[in-house]
Amino acid sequence: MKSRVFLGLIILAQTACIAVGLGFHYIYMASSLNRSGEEQAKSELTEEARRLSASLAAAGVTSAADVAKRVEDGLAQQMAAHVLNGRQTTPATVLVVDRNWHVLFNPTDEASDQPLTTIPWLEAPATRPGTEQPVYGEIQLSSGTHFCAAYPLASQDGYVVAESDLETVKISPAAVRWQLATAAGISLLWMAGLMAVSVYMVVTYLREGRARQRISPEVEALKQTQALLRTQETVIFALAKLSDSRDPETGDHLERISYYSSTLAAALRQRPDFRDVVTSALVRLIGISSALHDIGKVGVEDAILKKPGSLTPAERSRMQLHTRVGEDCLKEIERRLGTSNFLQMAREIASAHHERWDGTGYPLGLAGEQIPIAARIVAIADVYDALSSKRVYKDALPHEKCVEMILEEAGKHFDPRLVEVFAQIEPSFRVISRQLGTTRDTPAGRSPVKESSPPVDESDADLAPAGIGS
Repeated sequence: MKSRVFLGLIILAQTACIAVGLGFHYIYMASSLNRSGEEQAKSELTEEARRLSASLAAAGVTSAADVAKRVEDGLAQQMAAHVLNGRQTTPATVLVVDRNWHVLFNPTDEASDQPLTTIPWLEAPATRPGTEQPVYGEIQLSSGTHFCAAYPLASQDGYVVAESDLETVKISPAAVRWQLATAAGISLLWMAGLMAVSVYMVVTYLREGRARQRISPEVEALKQTQALLRTQETVIFALAKLSDSRDPETGDHLERISYYSSTLAAALRQRPDFRDVVTSALVRLIGISSALHDIGKVGVEDAILKKPGSLTPAERSRMQLHTRVGEDCLKEIERRLGTSNFLQMAREIASAHHERWDGTGYPLGLAGEQIPIAARIVAIADVYDALSSKRVYKDALPHEKCVEMILEEAGKHFDPRLVEVFAQIEPSFRVISRQLGTTRDTPAGRSPVKESSPPVDESDADLAPAGIGS
C-alpha cells in the first residue's frame, strides 16, 4: 500500500512539473517568435533604407540640403522616382529627414489629413550624426504603431527612414499557435518519455526491494551456514595440524597431502571410466578430508611415533592402531556436529588409507575396489609425500625415484589405474613438492641414485610401504 501511494505521488509530481514546464515553454516560445519577427523586420527595413539612400546618392542627392533644394526647385517628383525605383520591398512609408528628425521629403506622399512634419517617436532615439549606424524605434501614427529603421544619407547629416506597421512585424497568432503546438507536442513526448523511464525505475526499485526483503532471510541463513562450515573446517584442520605437529620433520605435510589428493582426483575425474566414481563433490571435498588421514596418531606415544630406529612387532601393532583411533575420533565428531560429506569421506580415508590393492594392508585387509576410492587416492599421495620428505630414519628421495617406486607398486599396493593416471600427472606432484619445500631433485647429468626405503618393520608403516625397496 505504501509503495502504491509513493508511486502515485511521484506520478502526480511529475505531471505537475510537465504542466508547469509546458506553460513556461509556451511563454518562452511566444516571446522568442516575436523577437525573431522583430529582428527579421529590422534587418529587412534596414536593408531597404540603405538601398534608398544609395538610390538618392546615385541621383546626386547626398545630404539634407540637397533634398531641401530639390524640393524648392520643384524636382520632388523626379527625386521620388529615384527613391521609389530603388525599392525592393513595400514599406508603408518612406521618409527623408534631417538629423533632428524633421521630415524633408515623403516620396510616398499619400493623401493625409495630418501630413508628417516630424517623426513622432514613442521614445526618441539619440541622433548619431557623423556615423554610418542605422537607428531603430517605434512611431505612433493615426493608423497605429509602426516600426522604423533609419539609415544615414551619404553625407551623414540626414536619414532615409523606412517604416512598417507593427502588426505585420509580429508573428500572427495563428502561426504562433501552430508553431507552439508543434513544439509543445515534441516537448510533451520528451517529458512523457522521461516520466515513463522514471516510473519504470521506481517500480523496478520497489519490486527489487520487496524481492530483497523476501530473500534476505534465505541469504542470511545461507551465509550463516557457510560461516559454520568454514568454522568447522578450520577447527578440524587445526585438529589435524595439531596431530601432525607432533612430528617436527613433517613440515607442511597436511597441505601437501591436500594438494596431491585434489590434483590426482581432478585428473581421475577427466577419465570416462572414473566419471561416475570420482564425482565433482569428491574432487571438491577430498582436500579438506585428506588432511584428517592421520588424526588417529594423537593416540600413539611419542616414543613410538618419533623412534629413529626399528619398531618392535608390538610397537608396529601399536602404530597400526592409529587407523582405528582416527575412525573412532571422526565418528564422535560426526555424532556431535552431524553427518556431512567431508566428515564421512575423512572417516573412510582415516580408516582405509593403509589398505592395499592386493589385500595385505591394514586394519581390515580390504582388497581391490573394496577400498573406498578416496582412500586409494590418498594412499598414493601419502606414500609419495613419505618418500619425498625427510624423516628421522631417512633422507628425502628424489622425485624421479619416488615416481619409480610408486609405479613398481601398481597392482600390489596401489590401484593400477590410479597409478596410470599418476604417471601422467607426476610433474604436478613435483611442482607442489617444490613449492612446499620437500623435493630433492636429481642433479642434472646424473641418473637417479638407487636408494631404498627402510624395511617395513623399522618405522611408521605408512611411510614405508611393504615391497618398496632396493
